[in-house]
Amino acid sequence: MNRTVQIMRMHMRDFFTWLYLPWIIVGGNFLINLIITLLISAKGNSSNGGLLSLFIYFMIIGMITLGQTFPLSLGLSVRRTDYFWGTSAVIGVVGVASALFITILSAIEGHFGGWMGAFYFFNIEFISEHGWLSEFWFYLALFLHLFFLGFVIACINRRVGAYKLFLILAALFVIFTVLSLLATYYGWWVTLFEGIVRMGPIQIMSWFSLLTLVYLGISYKALRRATV
Repeated sequence: MNRTVQIMRMHMRDFFTWLYLPWIIVGGNFLINLIITLLISAKGNSSNGGLLSLFIYFMIIGMITLGQTFPLSLGLSVRRTDYFWGTSAVIGVVGVASALFITILSAIEGHFGGWMGAFYFFNIEFISEHGWLSEFWFYLALFLHLFFLGFVIACINRRVGAYKLFLILAALFVIFTVLSLLATYYGWWVTLFEGIVRMGPIQIMSWFSLLTLVYLGISYKALRRATV
């Protein structure tokens, strides 16, 4: 447990990367969208995808944090399992805090009718209409899914090397291409999209959380045998 806490402290020393920089990016994105919206005199309850930058940022963090901190942690005689659980705990805390912050900002936007009556940035109607608890779960699940997607790629790369990782990604690309062609040939797309619409965003992210667990398992196995 002490080693896990040590890893958490090691990560959290870099407050700028984990907490400040992502929200600086979101804040800049928000200001740009607000200025553009006001300049074109847009009206109505419109929203854009500016918030997506926050989630993409954490997927990138998932890809690069292993290379930046894993060799250092082993140099401090920390076990690979302690590094894994410490890193997972940090992204869990950051994810909960970020999802809660977005949910609060979304509620504020909804209460005041958006920004200057021009647009919504945090309040996405098809998500917020399900209630604050479902909205919080959606953002938390999305945070964890994208971070561990990046993290599992980094762990596999650390375990098998860049060449074999490329072969794995190429094989996955071929498999998904074949499935896409089969779906087009047999007309599965309509059924698939109708099913997605019926489920809604909250249930979709709940299913994606199962994939997150798969990423966790693969990352754990790869990291235990990874080289420095």
